[in-house]
Amino acid sequence: MNTAARDTSPREAALSRGDTWGVWILIAGGVAIAAYTAVRGVMRIVEILRNVDVPVAAEFTGTTLPAPIGADGAELAVALQRAELTVSGLPGVAVAAGVLQAARPPRRSHPR
Repeated sequence: MNTAARDTSPREAALSRGDTWGVWILIAGGVAIAAYTAVRGVMRIVEILRNVDVPVAAEFTGTTLPAPIGADGAELAVALQRAELTVSGLPGVAVAAGVLQAARPPRRSHPR
């Protein structure tokens, strides 16, 4: 009988070459996404701070307006839900709110 002592010390698991490539690709993808998000955030903040032709999202829930989209240009009532307004000369409070909104991480949308 072999009575040699077994090595029961924990061993470090080694990654295979394929796993190592997979980890590096995942890291590179994460860095690329983070860099893209940071650049877009800085671009939005600069756009807001310039305060000239700033696109601003607006919600108009429950608002109906006449629009000339009927036959022969007849006006029909349309329900306006959301719009993007282009605004110049925002007040300081709105600029500060826009910068804070652009600086925060994007919120995940949850189904209602």
